[in-house]
Amino acid sequence: MTRRAREAAELVRLAAAIDTLPMAERAVYLLGAVDGLDYPRIGFRLGLSVEEVERLTASAVLAVSRALDRDDEPQKPQE
Repeated sequence: MTRRAREAAELVRLAAAIDTLPMAERAVYLLGAVDGLDYPRIGFRLGLSVEEVERLTASAVLAVSRALDRDDEPQKPQE
């Protein structure tokens, strides 16, 4: 597999993991990671406190990380 193909596959896995997030977590995650907004700006945009943005971000990052880790685990053979 070429480097470009591996990178494309990784982006597909990341997008799939993000798609599984609840709407509020997904919005906070994307506003920070893609749009580069800081927590106060994300909170202002979504009508949330900075503390709530922090909590949602932590939850989203953990969920995405776990989803990607699950994808990395070797598959058990089916019997």
